[in-house]
Amino acid sequence: MKAQYRVPVILVAFLIFFLLYIAIVLPWERIALLEDVSNVTVRLYDCKTLLAIPKAYVTIKNDFENVTFSDENGEVRFSTLPDCITVTAEKNGIKVSKRICVAGGEEKTVLMCMNVSDISSLLFSKTNIGIIGATHGETLTSYNLGNAILSYPKESQILNYVIKRSISSNIFWTGTANFKVENIDLENADKIVFSFLLSDKVGNPLIKIANNDKIIYESTVAKGEIVSVEIPKAELKENNTISLYCQFQGLAIWQNQICEISNATVTYYFFSPSQTYVKKSANIESTGPYTKIKFYVKSSNNEGKLKIRVNNYLMYSDTPESGKIYEAEASSDSIPLIEGQNTVEIYAEPGGEYEIQNIELQIAASNETTGNYTFSFSIPQEVASQMKRIFIEYYVDQVSFPGVLNFELMPSQKTYQSQPKKGWNSIIIDKEDVSTMNDVIVYASSGRFEISQLRVRYE
Repeated sequence: MKAQYRVPVILVAFLIFFLLYIAIVLPWERIALLEDVSNVTVRLYDCKTLLAIPKAYVTIKNDFENVTFSDENGEVRFSTLPDCITVTAEKNGIKVSKRICVAGGEEKTVLMCMNVSDISSLLFSKTNIGIIGATHGETLTSYNLGNAILSYPKESQILNYVIKRSISSNIFWTGTANFKVENIDLENADKIVFSFLLSDKVGNPLIKIANNDKIIYESTVAKGEIVSVEIPKAELKENNTISLYCQFQGLAIWQNQICEISNATVTYYFFSPSQTYVKKSANIESTGPYTKIKFYVKSSNNEGKLKIRVNNYLMYSDTPESGKIYEAEASSDSIPLIEGQNTVEIYAEPGGEYEIQNIELQIAASNETTGNYTFSFSIPQEVASQMKRIFIEYYVDQVSFPGVLNFELMPSQKTYQSQPKKGWNSIIIDKEDVSTMNDVIVYASSGRFEISQLRVRYE
């Protein structure tokens, strides 16, 4: 009897699992897909004139959807789930289709060419124009990073002081005075200076000074003379002993010789790291061929160097003076600049104290000329008598840095200006400013633009 109920139980279990999947799992999968949609731009243009095709219909179709859009100015933008879709454009009964596949989160542009217009109004057409603008090291954009105060000063401390001491010696033994110098911070130490006044002496003794049993000074000293000996960082240990020897010399072997010293001082010189490092960030929208760092030094104590690194690349290392503006530059091939957050680090080496203002990270153009473009077009006599105006239209793929694009017409010497944006741009030329043969010089008085298409047409 048990075998008769086995199959229905399995079916019921499967049905329960399926219902749970629909109720719980499937909604979460759909949410995950919606969060990972792809954005598609369909750009329609005429195959002959390269003009954008407005008011066409674009249909996207896949296993889940079949949607039709009406384009504006030759472009349709829509979002879709990751999939392979068929894109169909239709205008005046003419259809073109293209099969595309998009991944999750992908930004994709689809170019579709249609033969829908008459070519008679086109006077000039060219593709792959290239980059126009930003020449001769021009600063394309600047990021102000504010000010910075760095303090790594040299300080001093008296570690040992003796007002007066008398040291005697004879032919059989040498008198000694020891001065302990302990607990030295070797990382920030600069030097130790030992000095004293030979206030009196008997005979003509030889004075020797040693640091850690190594003789560093040896001389006969006159009464009233000040002796000063410098012990550099390289000769120091954490704990040191400075020894002063009063050594007998001469022929009066029966006589004691005396060295009387006053104001014996051990001075410790060291660097005190107060503010040795400042870190700043620059959120860069677009990089360029050259990177510059520029700053003004309000005050400085330049025993130690000022160093500036951009993304860990050393751009500046020197001892700048107060009251001056400084600049340093490097090619972007050397500095790994990125679009987004970049790090600027400013250091003071031991002995450096700097107050710097108006720190700027600048993106500059190449020192080589880029970007002037010249083309020519002619106007037939029969067209000149009928046309109302002329259009110069161009497509901008990328605005590296915003600015002004100039179109200088020759021989009329008239200049028309435009502030390009990404996509199609157009300027209208008065018919009085053109002649039968025309040369046009395209250049940017500011900014940098990548242009893929350029055409001239008339109405």
